[in-house]
Amino acid sequence: MSIQRIITAKDYSLAEGAGGSVKARILKMRDNIFKQRGISINITDIDQPGGEPVRARIWQGQWIADCPVCNGAQFVDPQEPIYFCFVCGNRSNAGRPRPVLFPPEKQRVQIENLLLDRPVNDEAGLTDLERVGMARPIAYAKKVAPDGQVHTLFLARNWNPDETVQDLIEQNNGAANIKTNGAEGGHNGLQ
Repeated sequence: MSIQRIITAKDYSLAEGAGGSVKARILKMRDNIFKQRGISINITDIDQPGGEPVRARIWQGQWIADCPVCNGAQFVDPQEPIYFCFVCGNRSNAGRPRPVLFPPEKQRVQIENLLLDRPVNDEAGLTDLERVGMARPIAYAKKVAPDGQVHTLFLARNWNPDETVQDLIEQNNGAANIKTNGAEGGHNGLQ
């Protein structure tokens, strides 16, 4: 059975023993990097994120955001909107975490629900977090490009800030299931 919620940094914090706090996860990751690699990462003002905000998106059923400097992606959470890049160490922001911009709650819930309507094969993976990250879409939609070419769009549980709720509705309404476990889906729309 598919995981029926969008995963956040708090889920990873719990799984990694950081108690469910994004800030605690960031500090634990910093400490682990020092213990494992001897690299000291300077994190300043963790209680007051600042600098250029990052925009949250959903990838593979998980809230993430991308670093505006190096494009490093990190898990984020709408209830604790803080971002620290462990690829570049937020050096361009003096080691200070950045704020995260999420859609307004009503829109965010709509986006999450529309993505969760998309069926996935999440049989691979030993834990719920692994299954979400390894899930494969099993529905697709046909999209006609301006030049008339028809493209197949596999409906992963992904959302980018430039997509509207209406875009997701139209994608879902144009969907058809493909083979799952040897059986043809073939219906229009998602159930």
